Amino acid sequence: MDHLDESLKPLYEIAALHNTNEHKIKTGFKKVFGSTPNQYHREQRIERSKILIENTDLSLSEIAQKMGFASYPAFSKTFKQLAKVTPRKYSKSTRNS
Repeated sequence: MDHLDESLKPLYEIAALHNTNEHKIKTGFKKVFGSTPNQYHREQRIERSKILIENTDLSLSEIAQKMGFASYPAFSKTFKQLAKVTPRKYSKSTRNS
């Protein structure tokens, strides 16, 4: 959670850190959290982005950069996939409340 602004380490690296294999990391993580490590990482990045949209005056591009997305379009696409609304619409709806 402290590193959501960074790309997720490859699973083989995570597995090596914990003296196990990628399969055990994937299955164990999914059993506990209900999603793969990559899915969970994306979901948490978007949740943190929502908090930044709601509670800061940062631009959407600044939030995308702060959360480690390669570009605003990449951020917007991921945000829309997970939040079912564009970041711009989300921003307008939360800032007008």
